[in-house]
Amino acid sequence: MKRQASFILAFSSRPKVLLLDEPFDGLDPIMRRQVKNIMMQDIANHKMTVIASSHNLREMEDLCDSVSIMHHGKILFNQDLSEIRGSHCKLQIAFKTLPDNKFYEDLNVVHSSQKGRIITCIIKGNLSKVEEKVSKYNPLMYDILPLTLEEIFTYEMGEMGYEISNVIVE
Repeated sequence: MKRQASFILAFSSRPKVLLLDEPFDGLDPIMRRQVKNIMMQDIANHKMTVIASSHNLREMEDLCDSVSIMHHGKILFNQDLSEIRGSHCKLQIAFKTLPDNKFYEDLNVVHSSQKGRIITCIIKGNLSKVEEKVSKYNPLMYDILPLTLEEIFTYEMGEMGYEISNVIVE
């Protein structure tokens, strides 16, 4: 209830800029949807700018126009969400015969995993010619999929040395 009251007070003052930290924590699913609807209406009707900090990237993905990633107090990454999606993808591809390392270089693969003759790759960069490049390797089949914001965060931060490591608990 305190969180709901805070939102009512924040929106009723009609600020030009609203700063939110973990805005939807503690709200049930129905209240989350209502708060998001109010927020989107105020952004559209009153030209409010909302700056939100959250670890719940899936929830932010539906609301944000642009994304910044901070690490140790510095902005490492700042881009429009549409640009981010246009520069990252996941490729799932099956081969009769596995390709050599040139395949990974040609596609600018930043991460890959293999199970049998199926390779899953994360590709970063200019995606306009991915299908053309993939076709040269005569795959049995392939699928180009968008990445979630969480996946993009994981791979961007992995390049900065902030990657997920296996934790062994004894």
